[in-house]
Amino acid sequence: MLHDNFSDEVNAAHDKSEILGGAYLDKLAVGKKLLVQTKHTLYTIERREDGLYISGNEKYCAVPTLARIPGSNFGGSMLKMKFIGRACTWSITLMHIRSGL
Repeated sequence: MLHDNFSDEVNAAHDKSEILGGAYLDKLAVGKKLLVQTKHTLYTIERREDGLYISGNEKYCAVPTLARIPGSNFGGSMLKMKFIGRACTWSITLMHIRSGL
């Protein structure tokens, strides 16, 4: 159980994410890559000295692109920070789009 103050729905979703598994992005060592398969795209997330880079989407990140990936959620608005989980929705900001480049 996650916390007594959270709803049963949130606690159940958290427990499910623990069972299904995933990866903690802050534990990804520099030079290592993580493959993430979504419904339509296979992404590569790579840890470099200056942050996380993502590639795999021909329109937005065909080449490794600096990204901010705060985490993923399992329904609702509560993020599991620095975690990409199976069957979760993840949050991502591509820095070149955010800065207008």
